[in-house]
Amino acid sequence: MKTKKNLTHLILVLFLIFIPLNLFSQVTIGSNSTPVDGALLELKEKNALSPGGENSTKGLGLPRVSLSSLTIPAAGTNLATTIVGTIASDNWDKGDHAGLFVYNMREDLQCVGEELDGIYSMIHVWDGEKWEPIGKKRRKDVRSITYIGTNQFKLEYNGESTTYYYASFGDAGKWMTQNLATKYTPDGTLLNNAIANPDTQGNFAYAITSGTYTPGQSAPGSWTVEQGMLYSWFAGMNGDVCVTKNQGHHETDEGPSEYVQGICPRGWHVPSDKEWNRLEQELAENSVNYTITPIANEVWYTPLEIENDVRRGSQAKRMFSVSAGAGDSKTAQNGGFDVLYASPLYAGTTIMPQAGFMTSSKYNATDMWIRTLWTAYGSCIGRFNVPVNNYMIAIRCKKD
Repeated sequence: MKTKKNLTHLILVLFLIFIPLNLFSQVTIGSNSTPVDGALLELKEKNALSPGGENSTKGLGLPRVSLSSLTIPAAGTNLATTIVGTIASDNWDKGDHAGLFVYNMREDLQCVGEELDGIYSMIHVWDGEKWEPIGKKRRKDVRSITYIGTNQFKLEYNGESTTYYYASFGDAGKWMTQNLATKYTPDGTLLNNAIANPDTQGNFAYAITSGTYTPGQSAPGSWTVEQGMLYSWFAGMNGDVCVTKNQGHHETDEGPSEYVQGICPRGWHVPSDKEWNRLEQELAENSVNYTITPIANEVWYTPLEIENDVRRGSQAKRMFSVSAGAGDSKTAQNGGFDVLYASPLYAGTTIMPQAGFMTSSKYNATDMWIRTLWTAYGSCIGRFNVPVNNYMIAIRCKKD
């Protein structure tokens, strides 16, 4: 009996000795397949098959955390202090945890200099000193965008569904040929139907052509979705109001460094002042492609690009819809810019006999650059800086 008991103990000891050898060898999780030579740990359901090389139909689910800071506060060394929900006794040496991956669920976006930055909802890796985001920083967009053919897309969210036309304008890129008409921001927030404090609130108003605007009014009977909405600067930029950088409307070698998506759909952005200049140049130099008559091409006068309060000849005629009275643009579905009257709101309720468009460029800390179009003054287009807290104005998005 004693011998049998000793034999049992011996088997148990041998088992405990040899099992750890297995644990310290290379490992595959998800299948019994052998891992590749260079991997300590490989996740796969099967060996890769040609030609695609896929070896799984599932992915790796990273732990989800809420980062309170991208760096350890007060030059400390405890990584645990950067994660919401840790306790005082948690003490994680910052150096030991270099290479740690997490998926951050918490966003805290702030103005850093002239750019929007902060903590984004995305994968982060700890590099020993800071949590570094993996991939391009991008704010989420819960709205659905579906492309239809080669010149339309549908934007849908929470019962709102609008189909928009867009067209290519040569080197100026692809632009929407209708005004944006959504009441929802990319994260699904419903904008206020109001005009108070438009510089600090996400507000919209229905574009109307005459009369006096009543704050909070419903869509007028004469309103059409093609006229779109008017947006406060805060709404149009989707809160990215720290963008004060000159986005290329003075310096020839300056772009915007990054597009400002603002309230535009995913893959589109609010065009900068410089991008509006390129559009106007394309419409001037290649008018015959975008007008019905057609209007003859003309040489673009580059000095106009940096001048303020300038009415640029008969440019608006190339943009205005025929239905606007003095326009010659092809229709939206046929590749014209097709502008309808959508009067900006100035200082609360004042309706002006024109169309206007927001840019993502600011003239200074308080003013933004806009474009205005008149059928008067020889059907001209103007470039102006206006106070962000006095104007609500339409948006035409441009493809990234």
